[in-house]
Amino acid sequence: MPFLTQIDPRAKIKGSRDPLGFQPIWTRFGRQVVHNLTTVTTSLRGFSILLLGLYFAGRAVDEKGADAGELPALFLKFEQLSAYSRVAWSQQAGDERYSEDEIRGIRRVRRNLHAGTGPVRISADQAGQILSNQKTYGLWGLYSVAARNSGWLEQGASQLTPVARKFVEAEYLPRLDRNGESVFPFLSKEQYFEPRGKDSQLGGSLARLLGPILTPTEREFYARHLLACGEDDGQQWLLWQHISRTNWLHPFSMAELREIIKCCQSERDDLLAQRLEHIRQVESVIGPAGQLFGFLLSRDGQTSADIVREVKSAWGLRLDHLDPPAFSQSLSTVNEGLTAETCTRLSALAEALSSGDYRAAMDLALLQNQAVMQERGGDAWIKLKAGRLDVRFRDDAGELPSRDELPDLWTNTYFINSLKLMGYQIEGGDRGE
Repeated sequence: MPFLTQIDPRAKIKGSRDPLGFQPIWTRFGRQVVHNLTTVTTSLRGFSILLLGLYFAGRAVDEKGADAGELPALFLKFEQLSAYSRVAWSQQAGDERYSEDEIRGIRRVRRNLHAGTGPVRISADQAGQILSNQKTYGLWGLYSVAARNSGWLEQGASQLTPVARKFVEAEYLPRLDRNGESVFPFLSKEQYFEPRGKDSQLGGSLARLLGPILTPTEREFYARHLLACGEDDGQQWLLWQHISRTNWLHPFSMAELREIIKCCQSERDDLLAQRLEHIRQVESVIGPAGQLFGFLLSRDGQTSADIVREVKSAWGLRLDHLDPPAFSQSLSTVNEGLTAETCTRLSALAEALSSGDYRAAMDLALLQNQAVMQERGGDAWIKLKAGRLDVRFRDDAGELPSRDELPDLWTNTYFINSLKLMGYQIEGGDRGE
């Protein structure tokens, strides 16, 4: 695929430390337009494997005598079968295009396949897992929430809903044919799997079923549940329609957001235009603010005056593309969970950046970090001592982006990037790109 944004191979979710407490803010705005996907649900076939794995694991419990408490372990084994099948058959075809975002644990899968003459161990124990913690960082941990939000998992349980089960039985079981029954022995006990050897029928069937080409039925099913979130005329589907008419070849960006807002306004999609405009205003402030804090993390021991000079050299006299009143108004629309003090502080931060008062912006960023860390029971990452920065934690330290980059800065995804990635995989193949 031409523009997939890579996920950290170590499975660290970007922004998980979130020193300024921005993640809950942009998440609330993102959920107004994308209701189901998350920042890490970027592989369509990840959802396919989740559906299939839970289907077979559920049947193993209901029909084959497996313990219900072993459902997660049964799923992990199916995830392993799928990963090994896809990679083994792509190796045979000389086309190893799978990456970490498409197959969780791809590095360990490739290593294990190359380690011997063919057999790989299917097991839920630590030695057999394809990630350091497959339950947490594999499909079970990363995709279940989005699948439940998409109407595929029962609330409070890991069983498929009737609509998901019906889809698997009507679309996938006939394509697996009798090979589907070959899955259960691997779930019931630890075994070795030879996806290109004695188990080639199962391995080949899984590899073909989980390949990049979708059937018309798959496209319709995934579009309805992943792109529209089950609402054919909802805001998420409308957003996807606008995205599908813009730039397919690059990750979603601030420039694309501005273009879509204009399209929404011209087509009288007023509610979506308003929600996207709130996202634009919020990101225009918290994006640079996050970059400023990351820059401060790299300036241990420097004076405030020196830092202000560096920021002014990079960003100019002021950030005149910001609109502090519009930012404050946008922030006020989704203020549940935000204290009045936080809203006031962030509004003041927007004013400081807009007017070029970088010393005030720095102080406000430090205060925001202190407040966030105190709420979490920790200490501030940076403190001012005798006019110099005392950096206590150096995570995500970096240099400032240039002034020219700031108007297009897009550091938080609002889940829109995932929607675009998913849409490309569902509908992009027909476009020949």
